[in-house]
Amino acid sequence: MVREEFFMTERSPRVNIGLPDGIISKLERYAKFRGSKPATEASYLLIKILDELDDQGKIPPPEEPLEIAEHYETFAQLVMHNYSKLMDSGKFEAERLQALMSGESPTETELLRVALISKVSEEYAIKLSYKKGNGHGSSTKRN
Repeated sequence: MVREEFFMTERSPRVNIGLPDGIISKLERYAKFRGSKPATEASYLLIKILDELDDQGKIPPPEEPLEIAEHYETFAQLVMHNYSKLMDSGKFEAERLQALMSGESPTETELLRVALISKVSEEYAIKLSYKKGNGHGSSTKRN
């Protein structure tokens, strides 16, 4: 990012951080030298360092947005694709996941747990559970 572009941006979200006195003093001296405010210079320096770290591959990529993750035809496919995560959560027995992957209808609790662990919306998981080819569909059990 070019420094001029940074200064021309609209008001950005704020983050409050604490810095040791010695660092504050350096920042104030640097800002005075640059003819700007300490907060502006701190923001620019932080952005510059984060961009460098990102370029070096030291910052993981952002998580996949829910809209992209939601591409399953049935609830059984959602369970199958996220089987390892669901097992690792300790909330499901292997036999129950097998039944869900075979098309058995989930309980309301299972629906919510699968949605949370699979990082999809509850509405999306519910919609999948009612699709044809996923057990009894509309007969989803309620706890």
